[in-house]
Amino acid sequence: MRGLALIVAVLGTGALGAARLQQTAPRDASTLAPTVGTAAVSGIVVTDEEPGQPVRRAIVVLAGDGLRPTRSAITDDEGRFGFADLPAGKFTITVSRASFVTSMYGAKRAGRPGVPLVIGDGARVANVAVRLWRGAALAGTLRDEWGAPVAGIQVRAFPARARGPLQSLSNNGNATTDETGQFRIFGLEPGAYVVAALPPSGSSSPYVGLSDAQTDAALEALRRRTANAGAGAPASPPVDDSPPRPFGYASIFFPGTPVATQAATITVAAGESHAGLDFALQRVGTSIVSGVVMKPDGTPAAQASLQLTSIAPAGPLRDATRVELTATAGVDGSFRIAQVRPGDYELAARVPADLSQPGIRPGYIEAPSTPQLYAIANLSVAGGDVTGLALSVAPGINIRGRLAFESETKKAPETNGGSVWLIPEIQLPVTTGAGLVRSLQIPAAGRTRPDGTFEFGGVAPGKYWLMTSGAGVPMDAWQLRSAVIGGRDVLDGLVEVPAGSGPLELVMTYDDKPARLSGRLETASGAPASDVFVLAFAADRNLRGPYSRRIKAVRPGEDGSFGIGGLPAGDYLLAALTDADPEDWQNPEFLRQLEASCVKVSLIPGTPVVQNLRIGG
Repeated sequence: MRGLALIVAVLGTGALGAARLQQTAPRDASTLAPTVGTAAVSGIVVTDEEPGQPVRRAIVVLAGDGLRPTRSAITDDEGRFGFADLPAGKFTITVSRASFVTSMYGAKRAGRPGVPLVIGDGARVANVAVRLWRGAALAGTLRDEWGAPVAGIQVRAFPARARGPLQSLSNNGNATTDETGQFRIFGLEPGAYVVAALPPSGSSSPYVGLSDAQTDAALEALRRRTANAGAGAPASPPVDDSPPRPFGYASIFFPGTPVATQAATITVAAGESHAGLDFALQRVGTSIVSGVVMKPDGTPAAQASLQLTSIAPAGPLRDATRVELTATAGVDGSFRIAQVRPGDYELAARVPADLSQPGIRPGYIEAPSTPQLYAIANLSVAGGDVTGLALSVAPGINIRGRLAFESETKKAPETNGGSVWLIPEIQLPVTTGAGLVRSLQIPAAGRTRPDGTFEFGGVAPGKYWLMTSGAGVPMDAWQLRSAVIGGRDVLDGLVEVPAGSGPLELVMTYDDKPARLSGRLETASGAPASDVFVLAFAADRNLRGPYSRRIKAVRPGEDGSFGIGGLPAGDYLLAALTDADPEDWQNPEFLRQLEASCVKVSLIPGTPVVQNLRIGG
């Protein structure tokens, strides 16, 4: 495992010395409160070359404590930038430019987190240098099964290693073939990739092709016509009345396979261009899925929206194999979805309970604004048509939500305008850069009112991930402690909405006693260490699942100081890593191998915990 080798470099006998992290006596930690801005920062953006060359017209974004909104600037012809009127605090600097990998100040390599910049009140911080790595590129040609170039097909580069619920800083990774079938994907972070061609899927009028017998008959007719030219009437060709076969084009992975696990892995370094990725599309037999949607009273669910979503295996290539097809039922409730490739699917149907209400737009995927009726079914497609499906829609489940605040000194904040989301399990992981997923099962956001109440009106049965980042609560003063529905805390798992249940109540409880962890990372000589990551993860192995809020990593500042916020109270293990790959954080075996070399710390509600760490002898 690659990540383990990185751990050994720090915790073993590598350049940083001895084999274990050691606890050191806590030191007094002071924090710089945001103030009226009197500080300034200036610097330069350069390429990752020796010597670095200035990068002009790069976008520089400064974000951090007490800075609202964030500041942005564009580098001049000499690559320089500046910010004035800044408050004191810790700041991050992010730089982006086309053909480069979005980078952060202090990052060790492309696409990795940087180092916070600590600025004192009235300070003048100059000569801040931010390195910008040139992005790698992948190029090739896409052809059809006869060798002709294919235009207008999306080609994407997927990281060969999963990156967890949040993706990298870079939004690059796709291109569209031109009229010669060529594509070039640029601005990629260094690493290993899998390249896939993703033809569009789904159509009311599928492609059809002759059967083998029909093709043979047509060729024979042409041969006879040529042989009998001028010798009387041509002989009648054999008759084949078999219907044309529908087909589509499967997602194809370089070097030319529809099986994701058989895809070739291409590794690129910063600025490297890898060409010659030539491969061809492949036909695959497709099916038609059809049926009817009915209301509870037995009448047709006219204009019901339908979505057929492939049940893709978990892993880094899930997005490459995911298929989502949509359709709208007719006035008689019937539907027909064409060009369905073989695989396992979830079929969801949704229709407004009252089509006569104003603002109703049947057939749309966006979150509904009125009560809805739902039906969900699983099905498998194995080459033949799937017909005669009967879906009976039923009302969704109402969920009434409430934000509760517990404090001995603070008044509950006004939360008007915040949002709480429920993301269907089948749509996970949620990736950045593409916005929220589009699914029939996503209810309208729960909009918080001034009194802290909200609701989800008519949620389809299923499992959901509770996304709370937009609840409108000032997180610098409050921390979400629990989210209880049906007697179960769902912050460390999924919300289950059972079919046929009555209204449910969701209580999200906040308190003003967040557990705060900070400290200083130093070498054996006492010098600050900022070139590594501090990883905190739950000591309880049962709390380390995907999307766990109990696993976080940070990069110490230049003075070695670090702070990890948002962790619930409980027992944690701290490790130092030379690099931090979110895929490793999601790997229970990787975390288990770290346990023996970690320092244990207990976080207590409302109590600042200072835990200094030492690497080396």
